[in-house]
Amino acid sequence: MTAVFNTLLVLVTVGALFFPLYYQISTRGEWRRSPMGRHVMGYTSAAALLGISGIFRVFLPDLPGQEYVRIFALTLAVIFIWQRNYIIIRAQNFPGDERTDRGRERFNEANR
Repeated sequence: MTAVFNTLLVLVTVGALFFPLYYQISTRGEWRRSPMGRHVMGYTSAAALLGISGIFRVFLPDLPGQEYVRIFALTLAVIFIWQRNYIIIRAQNFPGDERTDRGRERFNEANR
């Protein structure tokens, strides 16, 4: 079972490391211009850092300072999880919201 865990840990970490690099190259840095782009990049980078700290913990258990890296990575994860909650709450359509009413009017006009 340990081999399965270690394999999954490495795979998730490699994937989380690949994404920011590819996202940067494929968007030519344009991800910085949108709040969601910054959020996706930050969240995936925090996941990569968590994966790296997990790999260090498994393969280099006596490496000093690991607990600080884990605390930092988990703090970033908490920040980005709550940022995601904030983003989705702001994006929701609430009845009576002036922004929602204007959006609904534009949608109805465009689909007549």
